[in-house]
Amino acid sequence: MVSGSFTIGDMTWFISMYITILITDLSFHLIAQFYALLTPRMDARVIHNRNVNVHKGIGHNISLNLFLEFLNRDVKEDLKKSES
Repeated sequence: MVSGSFTIGDMTWFISMYITILITDLSFHLIAQFYALLTPRMDARVIHNRNVNVHKGIGHNISLNLFLEFLNRDVKEDLKKSES
């Protein structure tokens, strides 16, 4: 019989943490390799050119930050309605 405080729950936690660290490490290396292949101009476009096309048409792009502000406003309005 093995003595100690190791349980099945600890093993589940250990496996989930190991997978999280592995995915994080792999994603970091993938991103680093991706940016190594880009020209400086393409690198700037990938980082700073984040747009959302809400209406599925040409010329309807809005900034990702503005889109997230719209979503935040909608959630706040829904929360106020649900409180009353």
